[in-house]
Amino acid sequence: MATNVLYGARQSSLLDRVFASVVAFLNNVAEINRRNGAVAPFGL
Repeated sequence: MATNVLYGARQSSLLDRVFASVVAFLNNVAEINRRNGAVAPFGL
C-alpha cells in the first residue's frame, strides 16, 4: 500500500505542483479582491 502511494505521488508530482500553484494564485486573487471590497468571486 505504501509503495503504491509513493509511486502515485512520484508520478503526479508535476501535476500536483501545477495544481498547488493554481490554487495558491486563485487564493491570492480572492484575498486581494476581498481587501478591495469585491463581492463576486474573483471580482468578476
